[in-house]
Amino acid sequence: MDANVVLTLDEVFEGLAPETLRDFEALGRKSWYPADTILFGAGEPCSGIYWVSSGRLSVSVSDGSGPCAILHVAQPGELLGLKAALCGEAYAMAAQTEGPSEVIFVSRDDLSAFLSSHADAAFRIVQQLSNRLGLALDQLRAAETANPPKPPN
Repeated sequence: MDANVVLTLDEVFEGLAPETLRDFEALGRKSWYPADTILFGAGEPCSGIYWVSSGRLSVSVSDGSGPCAILHVAQPGELLGLKAALCGEAYAMAAQTEGPSEVIFVSRDDLSAFLSSHADAAFRIVQQLSNRLGLALDQLRAAETANPPKPPN
């Protein structure tokens, strides 16, 4: 996972009124987890978003036939599950604590209500996710240019 696709709380709320961030933080439920706790698995219905307050979380995928591939190690401030929550999808990846970690959870329903009443935050999230999409498309184009498809024989 490229660091360009990671979204942090600071990026989402950058430039917004401090009250907006306070309102969002008030929705969160803090929990401490020991090492090796699975917060969510790939394919599970999305119940909400998580942001790392302290500690580190391994973000991984598996094809179901072998060991997981760790794509990213989430650090404090990073948000996980935002796309799944916004799109009503299942989590695409799994997240597991690497050591003792404090993680803040916001339910999908609370996130939806918050974004409905805070258009500035909703627009900022759209901007950030659109930026990430553009970066991903640029990387895909660069990979295709570096490895063009071979013509059929």
